[in-house]
Amino acid sequence: MLAVTACYTITSLSDKYAVAEAKFTGNEFTFLMCSSMSVFLAISLPFQEIRFSLTWQSFTAILLIAVCKMLEFQMSAVILKQLSAFELKAWLGITLFVSYFTDVLYGADLKAMKLVCITATAIGLIFIAKSACK
Repeated sequence: MLAVTACYTITSLSDKYAVAEAKFTGNEFTFLMCSSMSVFLAISLPFQEIRFSLTWQSFTAILLIAVCKMLEFQMSAVILKQLSAFELKAWLGITLFVSYFTDVLYGADLKAMKLVCITATAIGLIFIAKSACK
């Protein structure tokens, strides 16, 4: 988990640099993100057991995911001009609560450790929101 956090932090800071310092547009930022991810996907593909059927549902799913990712990158480029990488990732931390809520809806056990993590995340988001207001 710490390695994932470190990698996520490094990529967040590079995203901020690309948008705020290198002045990438939304389209340039989207291209950068997609091209870099496609290299890793191509390298990992032979090691995965992926089956793909050519149906309208599969193409629709791919199209919707592509549109969602494109919007994510476009909006990130706009937002990173105003917020720091840290603030952006904190606001995106709200998705953690959606994930926790989804787990509960699907019947996952709400263990004490998960409640501790939810509480820590909430406290962190409150601190970040208060620091942004100053």
